[in-house]
Amino acid sequence: MKIKRLLFLLLITVIGFLGINSVKADELSRLYLKNYGMEQNGDTYLYWYWFPEAKDDGNGNTIYELAPENIVSYNIYRKASADFEYQKIASMTATEYDTSYGDTGLNTSDVYTYYVEAVLDDESTITSYPVKTNGEKVCPNGKYTIMWAAEPMAELLNSDLPTEGCAGEYISVYANMNSFAYDLVSATFIENKEEGLNITDEVGFDTSSNYGSNMGSHVFKMPSEDLYIRLTFNKVYNEKPAKIALKLTDYRSIRLSWSSCEQADGYYVYIKYGTNNYFLKGTTTKTYIDLKNLNTGQKVYLKVVPYAMINRFSGGIPVKVSSKSYVSTYTYTLKKMNTPTIKKYNSKKVQVKWTKVNGATKYQIARSLYKTKNYSVVKTVGSGYVGFKLNATKNKTYYYKVRACKGNICGPWSNYKSFKLK
Repeated sequence: MKIKRLLFLLLITVIGFLGINSVKADELSRLYLKNYGMEQNGDTYLYWYWFPEAKDDGNGNTIYELAPENIVSYNIYRKASADFEYQKIASMTATEYDTSYGDTGLNTSDVYTYYVEAVLDDESTITSYPVKTNGEKVCPNGKYTIMWAAEPMAELLNSDLPTEGCAGEYISVYANMNSFAYDLVSATFIENKEEGLNITDEVGFDTSSNYGSNMGSHVFKMPSEDLYIRLTFNKVYNEKPAKIALKLTDYRSIRLSWSSCEQADGYYVYIKYGTNNYFLKGTTTKTYIDLKNLNTGQKVYLKVVPYAMINRFSGGIPVKVSSKSYVSTYTYTLKKMNTPTIKKYNSKKVQVKWTKVNGATKYQIARSLYKTKNYSVVKTVGSGYVGFKLNATKNKTYYYKVRACKGNICGPWSNYKSFKLK
């Protein structure tokens, strides 16, 4: 499809549905927040990105800074549909790569609105514009609609394009190419032609998979002396391992492994316990990681997010860019069981009872004539058991312990319980 036809259709549709006089140039925050909706279990995930700010390096050269270097922390705010004010639901220390947050256990019939605030070391803040879990746009500075020339643009980008957005907003669309994609990261209307603004006649973005200059900007002149639209494309990364597996190496340690990704330079491993939020547990260039000293007796969720080193912006340096896809799994860590209860069953047997442990595949009962030594396993039963009857000699004191196992891995023995059958 010829570029000139693309330009013509784009200009006509923008003019027809926007009205030139109603459009205002209104740059939004560099901090861009995304949400992909609420899952059926009431979980939702926020991701935020920094878009570049041009700076002089002191030698007359222009450099592009991603995130400000002096970020101290991020605050996450939320409100439900019936709330009048936002509530701060989390604060997290700023790290170079951890720019995501998971909110869990939400009411799936409600709509929640979020925004993220970056706090700098001088106590100033940079705030994102809000997002909603139902996908509705929250535009603090007005809304515009673009009816894109769908056929040529979709053919060019191999993707359907958005039909609406906020003025000055960074809009994301994807065109998958060799595990990478190209983000239409901004569609910004510009009033009063900027000095040195280059009006190009073809879309200038890199379609190779090389880690080179992977940003292209294209400016369309509108039929007005002082209004332009700039579309900026940026390379993003979208790849995930085909397989993931885990096994317990002891009752509170896990080896997590996954298949390699062709374009990945490394992997982030995130963990969460139960209904809590995910947090970054480790970073590795290998296809496995050993996680030790985990919380005991917990349902443990794990996800692997590949990253690639990409020169995101012309003139910048390669940075770690997380994939937009990931793989996840879960398991249970074992724990020390509570002390069993023992009672007489009949004149020849005692009944040993215990509390079930999540994730256990079997239980073992040990017994001794001594408090602290010479214990031996007298019975192993399946995960469905919460008690068992054992033969015992009358008027003899026995000491009993129990433990939970998952396969060949067993948790610690419980404290002992003594009992004399009479």
